[in-house]
Amino acid sequence: GGGAGRGEGASTVGEAGPSGAACSGDVAAAVEGSFKTDPYTPSLTPGLNMRSDTMQAESHTPEKPPMAMPGLPPIMRRGLSRGAEMLPIRPSLGDLQLYERACGHEGKYVPMIIEKLYSALGVLVARRPITTIIFSLILVAALSSGLFFARFETEPEKLYVPQYSEVGLQRKFIDQTFGARPQPGLLVVKPDKEGESIVSAENIERLFDLHENVTGTTVLWHGEALSFETLCARRFFVEAQAEECLSSSVLMLWNFNRRLFRLDPNWREVVLDAWRSSRVDFGGDVRVERTENGTAYLVAEALQFSYYFNTSIAAYSDGGMAAWEEALVAQVIQGFQATSGLALSYWSTKLNERDASSIVKKDIDVLCLTFSSILIYVCITLGGFTTDRRKSRAALGAFCGICTVCSLSSGFGICAYIGIPLASVSTLVLFTLIGVSVDDMVIIVDAFDRTSSQVSLEERVRLALSHAGTAVTMTSMTTMVAFLSGVNVDLPSIQLVCAPAAASMLMVNVLQVTFFTALLVLDARRQASGELDCA
Repeated sequence: GGGAGRGEGASTVGEAGPSGAACSGDVAAAVEGSFKTDPYTPSLTPGLNMRSDTMQAESHTPEKPPMAMPGLPPIMRRGLSRGAEMLPIRPSLGDLQLYERACGHEGKYVPMIIEKLYSALGVLVARRPITTIIFSLILVAALSSGLFFARFETEPEKLYVPQYSEVGLQRKFIDQTFGARPQPGLLVVKPDKEGESIVSAENIERLFDLHENVTGTTVLWHGEALSFETLCARRFFVEAQAEECLSSSVLMLWNFNRRLFRLDPNWREVVLDAWRSSRVDFGGDVRVERTENGTAYLVAEALQFSYYFNTSIAAYSDGGMAAWEEALVAQVIQGFQATSGLALSYWSTKLNERDASSIVKKDIDVLCLTFSSILIYVCITLGGFTTDRRKSRAALGAFCGICTVCSLSSGFGICAYIGIPLASVSTLVLFTLIGVSVDDMVIIVDAFDRTSSQVSLEERVRLALSHAGTAVTMTSMTTMVAFLSGVNVDLPSIQLVCAPAAASMLMVNVLQVTFFTALLVLDARRQASGELDCA
């Protein structure tokens, strides 16, 4: 955004415009003939150069008298010539205004309309900076409130599989026909002692204790007692002639009945047959060994419990399921692991979502380091290397970061309001937004500094915002449209990056020309009164 903003300003003076070289000649003649007094006195700071050869040829043509520029203050020229050699001009925004009035924006209706709007906005912000800041913060708070309704997507098939491909459409058809598929909670169990087999009578007795603790876990949620019986997915079992909670483990070989296990003298053979027919999930080092009399039995390092949950109930999505699993991990798994001699590990989709939603917290140190480095760069860029606190702009540079954070939270809030979920990949927007936001703010401040301090603050803000704001807005809108085009890609992981990026880009532009410009006005007032920088 920033580079394009500067480039647009440069082409405005260096190119001939709609009327070709004659337009450049008229401007040169006007500048040549009117350098007596100037409230817009140009400074010799690095900027946009006029072509000296064109100016020299055109400004001395007798058939072209200097242009009369009614209503415009004349421009003072410094160091235009050195003997017979013409030197390049480095004009200020006063020169740009003179060029604009001379050549116009023929055919460029969009820039002309945007510039007029920003001229009016600049006057309004300069007159009422406090009101502008309050309005901006109210808007940010209202949009950011959408984050309370944000939901996080972690299912791989909903992130990395095209939703309108043949496979995606078939999956949707199955879900609509047979209902939402149950989501598993996976509990992996292994002995604490290295080399010990999980398949032993003593360990299976412990597994019965573990299963009873899991199914007995209860948590109070919105006045309702939630347990595995209320959260589980149910299926009809012929053996029981009833609907039962859907779960899978080695205990199902005895219908989760401890008494049947104790009465089974051939339980080792039952386990071995179940493993050979893939009815039970064992993991790690799994092998078949034989006793002294030749009886085969199974040795396994670990086994897996699978508990299936109903995703169509309200408790699964409103936080009740997450609360139950947190209680399961804190009360059962950690407590049972400390006393049973078994090592436990639990995973589920909901726990994965919780980890995904806290990804920013995990990387907060890296983000803080990145943000701090950029803020230091901005403070130096805006105020320069100075120890004079009357001229420094450290506070304004710090507000650049605040403006970026507000834009990000507002953009994500907009997406949450319209039902777009967030994902771990959505945080990539932050790094793009920091660069674009800071770049455009530097351009606005640079445009303001290039105006003459001899005119009123209101006029300086009007000129700066009309020129810099136009370029910044057009480049920001281009970036926003580019991100919006990514929303049409049939890959949710790309959509969940592009959608919040486009919304954040919109809010960056809105806050730059309102919130940040109002802060720039207050900072200019501080410098004019000789007060110290509050940073």
